[in-house]
Amino acid sequence: MVFAAWLFAIVLAASDDFFRNDVLPPRVPIALLATLAVGYLLLVSRTVRGIIDGIPQHWLIAIQTFRILGGVFLVRYFQGELPGLFAIPAGIGDMLTGILAPLVAYWLFVGKPYARGAAIAWNLFGMADLINAVVIGTLTGGGGGIVFPIVLIPIYAVPRAFLIHSYSLIGLLRQRPA
Repeated sequence: MVFAAWLFAIVLAASDDFFRNDVLPPRVPIALLATLAVGYLLLVSRTVRGIIDGIPQHWLIAIQTFRILGGVFLVRYFQGELPGLFAIPAGIGDMLTGILAPLVAYWLFVGKPYARGAAIAWNLFGMADLINAVVIGTLTGGGGGIVFPIVLIPIYAVPRAFLIHSYSLIGLLRQRPA
């Protein structure tokens, strides 16, 4: 409910040009950090932790398949709309994370002996890719402009994906190695 309400609120704000670049303080980083803060603060609740612990690890990983859509950064690069310094690493990193998600999820589901280690490494790679994309996008202005609906990527999709990686990683690190 909290995440659905947050999505609704930021869609309304973004569609009203609330996240434009010419205002101080910069609203995109604040929205991104606020989303992460709420996601991590929810872990204080025993109920929320129980819900997250109840989600099978392979589900938390498989849902990241949507990151294949990061290939749109490569498309926009080839159309001349994004700088390569941002679009190439962000697009390739997202696509690799998304393509590998079903494979890593499958390994966990069937209980391969190397699955836990692969899932931890995959989560760390996915998180590093998101951090890299945000940092490079911020430094180069490579995000493609703060216009609706593109602005939903840094203020909603990136922190959601990062939180899901975090929740998965926490669960994997709590498990004993096979």
